[in-house]
Order: sequence, then C-alpha cells, then structure tokens
Amino acid sequence: MTLPTPKTTGATPLETVINRRRSQRDFGPAALSPDELVQLTWAAQGLTDKERGLRASPSAGALYPLELYLVDGKGVSHYDPAHNSLRLATPGDHRADLAHVAVGQPQLGTAAANLVFTGVTTRLRPKYGDRAERYAFIEVGHAAENVQYIVSVGRPAK
Repeated sequence: MTLPTPKTTGATPLETVINRRRSQRDFGPAALSPDELVQLTWAAQGLTDKERGLRASPSAGALYPLELYLVDGKGVSHYDPAHNSLRLATPGDHRADLAHVAVGQPQLGTAAANLVFTGVTTRLRPKYGDRAERYAFIEVGHAAENVQYIVSVGRPAK
C-alpha cells in the first residue's frame, strides 16, 4: 500500500510539542487512516532527503540499521522508506501475539496499530564493530521519540 505524501510542516511550535509529550497506555480500537499512518511511519523512518537517502531519525554513519513494521488487525506490514509504502508481510491479526511477547503490555493486543522496530546490526558492524548494537538501540530511541512528537500534536495513536 503506497502511503500519501507526509506533511512536513506544522503549525505547532516544537516547544509546545515537547511540553505536551506524555506516555499513554490507553489506545482506542479505531483503525488509523492512511494520512495518520504516513505521519507515524515518516516520523520514525521516512525520507527527508531522497537524493542522499537521509531519514527523519538520525543514524550512525547514515547506515540505517532499523526496520519498521506495523502490526494491526490486518497483519504485520513492513515499511519501505524509499517508496513510502507498507507491504503486508504476514496476514492475520497478530496483536495478541505481540502483547504476549511484550510482557506486561497487554494494551498492545487491543491497540489499533503498533509500530515495531527491528535492528539489523550487520549494517553497522563493519564500521562500528562492537558498538553496532548500542548504536542501533540509540537509533530506536530517536525514532520512537519522533513518533511520540507526532502523537503529541494530536495526530494518531489514540
């Protein structure tokens, strides 16, 4: 599924977004629209410079070890930043499975959608050696915080 073009400008000042940022664990069951999905995926791993392949989240050496998946009632979909699209990788509702493996996070089983990050540290290892895994963890933090900023301005994930 090709997603719409993400909005890359907004009316809310960054300071306001930071001030509104809160963790939340009460997610509604309503499916997210393509416009909502694109804002989340773009903030996490979307391209900000197509010519150079740069993304919304920083990456050590611009090697981008993260892969992003959407888990919703339709299945598990992989996000492709180069084409701004989601490809269904595994059909079926796997949210309960996700809640089971994420011990102590039962709300994942009923959330409309969950973003799951994986790290391919072999992309980092040739350049960074033993630091590859640590850098991947740092990158997940950056990407997740970008998503949190989008949610804080009143876009999706409720």
